[in-house]
Amino acid sequence: MSFAKKPSAISGTNPLLERALRYARKGWRVIPIRPGGKIPILKNWPAKASTDADTIREWWRRTPRANVGVVCGPGSGFFVLDIDVKKGQSGLATLRALERQHGRLPETRKHGTPSGGLHLLFKCDARTAKIENRVSIGPGLDVRADDCGQVVMPPSTTEAGDGCVKGRYKLLTNLPIAAAPQWLIDAIMGGSSSEHEPFELPGRINDGERDDTLFRYACQLRHQGRHHDQILAALRLANKRCRPPLTDKELVAKARSAGRYTPSSGQNTSSDEPDQIDPEKHRRSLAEIMRDKKLKVRWIVRDLLAQGALPVFCGSPKTGKTTLMVHLVMQIKGQVPTLGEYEAADGAEQYPIGYFNEMGEINFRKAVKAVKPDITAAEVDDLLETVSVYGQWPTLNEWGLQQLEASITKHSFRLFVIDTIARIRPAFKGLSASEADAKIMSQIAAIARRTNCCIVVMTQGNKRGGEVENITDRLAHTNQFAAAADDIITLYRKKNDETRRRYLQCVGRNVQESDEMVVVLNHEGLKIEGRTYDILMSETQRRIIDCLKLASPDALTPSAIAEVLNEDAARNGGNVKVSRENIRNIVRRMIIAQTVVHVGKRGQVTTPSIAAKHWLDETATNSSAKARPKALAKALPKALTKGTLEGTAKGHRGVVG
Repeated sequence: MSFAKKPSAISGTNPLLERALRYARKGWRVIPIRPGGKIPILKNWPAKASTDADTIREWWRRTPRANVGVVCGPGSGFFVLDIDVKKGQSGLATLRALERQHGRLPETRKHGTPSGGLHLLFKCDARTAKIENRVSIGPGLDVRADDCGQVVMPPSTTEAGDGCVKGRYKLLTNLPIAAAPQWLIDAIMGGSSSEHEPFELPGRINDGERDDTLFRYACQLRHQGRHHDQILAALRLANKRCRPPLTDKELVAKARSAGRYTPSSGQNTSSDEPDQIDPEKHRRSLAEIMRDKKLKVRWIVRDLLAQGALPVFCGSPKTGKTTLMVHLVMQIKGQVPTLGEYEAADGAEQYPIGYFNEMGEINFRKAVKAVKPDITAAEVDDLLETVSVYGQWPTLNEWGLQQLEASITKHSFRLFVIDTIARIRPAFKGLSASEADAKIMSQIAAIARRTNCCIVVMTQGNKRGGEVENITDRLAHTNQFAAAADDIITLYRKKNDETRRRYLQCVGRNVQESDEMVVVLNHEGLKIEGRTYDILMSETQRRIIDCLKLASPDALTPSAIAEVLNEDAARNGGNVKVSRENIRNIVRRMIIAQTVVHVGKRGQVTTPSIAAKHWLDETATNSSAKARPKALAKALPKALTKGTLEGTAKGHRGVVG
């Protein structure tokens, strides 16, 4: 059964036809493809491809469920780099090797294929005039071009069989089509299939595999030094294995295309070994680096999550790591308020996001409801459009890492969350814990840099949590685990803290070491109250003021204040004690802010209102203001002297009587 939707009897619209017409309006030459397959319906389709709306409507009137194809080349204005991942090939690995050698491909329009491959579209220009259809410019890399190559376009679907995998073609990134870099053009023009992989002609070649198989065979013959007539004779023999055979005209075209390339170039651009990287190609002067305005951190969430980075997010169980991470995801999508100072970057709402959650979809849904209890169905739909949730993931051995990179590349993820790594961390035999941590983290970091995706690795913190001063010591791993990370984010509770607050802190290469922040999670969702120091100081200041009011008219030293506060906490069942040094520091800040004043030689302090009341009482019993205590006069801040002091005193007169 095909995935394609039947034309609506109510509206009369056909999504396949509508998409074909949209492509035609772009100037792309459209052809109808067999329903559920990849073979053109039309004979001589390269010549019959059209942008005429009436012609296209007539094709889909005859075959309403026809897939949509576009003929590539100068006629449509683009060619396609076909990245295949089936038949044991890894086109993504080949492409990454080329990018490491020459630089990253530019961002361009990208389609996903049912088999998990990719179609990257690049502009045709004067440099690409000689590019033709190519099979295997490297393992898993093909090219569709020269007005004789076609690609199946979204939203077409395929059925299993005849060389097809059941699934749907998808639009992954709707970006303007970019110009191809020169190194890619050179690789296409100079590549050869047999340089990269051995090729054996199968005994039977089914419909859907004939074009690729015979062209690959022709390229191998050319690499071996065969000329056009020899290649054509071999293709005619091989064509007998095809069911059904290709026409002789098609064989001649394949022989001619293969004959354009130089035999035995001897270059292997698919090498994946780091020791074959030429360091001189990556050398730059310091002056050039300092003048390069493009060298800057590209944020997803400012001062927290950067593109291409590997942050580690640790926290003890049940501290709310998943809830906080889900909040950040929803914040990026513009569905919840900004978390404190951590704002989403401009345009980040368009970024596709991947999220592996070890507890599955149910746990992820609970986290979404915890972050936004009143979330609507429409908001859920918007979230699901660009957020992919994975309930399971393979162990991060060689296969699991390949799947990670393939998924990030296929869906163009800019952010991928591993929640948590404990469930999928491989066991490395013969390696110490430190060596194992270094290996797995360096491999994930390499994927993050190659794909320019921020990969957040979530893990458990140690039992001491916030008791340790060094933020890296909060990870329940070796130092190598922290060393490989670009940034470290910690979420923890403090021992004997009965407020049930969480504390958030960050440090790393991309982010400056942040002040500790207080995070609150309640029925209204998640929010940052502020910096821990400011909040604790504010609460302690309030307690100091209350303490001084109770001691009025006597003033107290910081040591006496600390003793009173600790006795009061003990009576109320609290376990958190304040030190004399902390009280002295807070009192100094309160004096600067003029919320308390010195009134004695031993450092006693009181509030300005109590001091003013005391001055009022003194002046009530003396005929001159000069009779008030000199210590009090010196201690009172300028704001409370002269007229202001008298005003303050008058304000208290009614209270005092």
